[in-house]
Amino acid sequence: LNSYPNASVAYSVRLLRNGYTGDSIRVRRSSDNAEQNIGFDGSGNLDTTSLTNFITGSTDGFVTTWYDQSGNGNDAVQTSATSQPIIVSGGTIFTLSGTGVSRPVLRFDGVNDSMALTNTINTDVHTSAYPTQKRSSNGWTAWFSGVGDAPFTPIIFQTSGAYITNFPTTSSNSSYNNTNYILLSGRQLAGNGNGGSIRVNNSNITPLTIANFLGDDNIFTQINKRKAAQDYSNCDVPEMIMWASDLESDLTGINNNINTYYQIY
Repeated sequence: LNSYPNASVAYSVRLLRNGYTGDSIRVRRSSDNAEQNIGFDGSGNLDTTSLTNFITGSTDGFVTTWYDQSGNGNDAVQTSATSQPIIVSGGTIFTLSGTGVSRPVLRFDGVNDSMALTNTINTDVHTSAYPTQKRSSNGWTAWFSGVGDAPFTPIIFQTSGAYITNFPTTSSNSSYNNTNYILLSGRQLAGNGNGGSIRVNNSNITPLTIANFLGDDNIFTQINKRKAAQDYSNCDVPEMIMWASDLESDLTGINNNINTYYQIY
């Protein structure tokens, strides 16, 4: 975020901004429901030593808060224990698999796991980027969503492929639909049906249908829940960043920065 500032929200298991002095996540352990903040080690990675010291033995660890590193204080929060993403299972941290490095991830179960943003983000123009894995062939990758019906940010949607927002679904690109970890990014321009772009591992996916904005679908309120249809993503994700601006010219640099850390492609 020092190289690509002014993010609206920025959540990650790594330190994203030199001036950020807060924590990465707040975790609840299943054994007694105690909670503890988990920050970063001296290298800017999630402090996994503190995490495993807190979540020990056969205990599970669930994320109650994903702290916003943008400086806007827009934390992602889930107060319901049954809807919190998991990060530790039986004392073992969930991590990226099939990539060049092992980094912790938050796992959303596809049943009812989601997180609410502290403050809404109201914007037509936006850019977002996140490493993510769709954990089943008919599942979803991570997304930001709003008070309306459309996911509205780049997702791999079940078996249909990739799109930014497209509800009701008319068409999408079905050429990309696998369950590997990918780096998903894209941006939406202002105005109904005015278009945008989506990238998988920094490669543009075309053709891509960009549907009109529907009602309040440009008001972002949550992660991984589509309100009207009550859809939830079944995915792993270690990082999610959104800018309320068109950063098409910066997307290659943003993706390279993310990929250097997570080694997705």
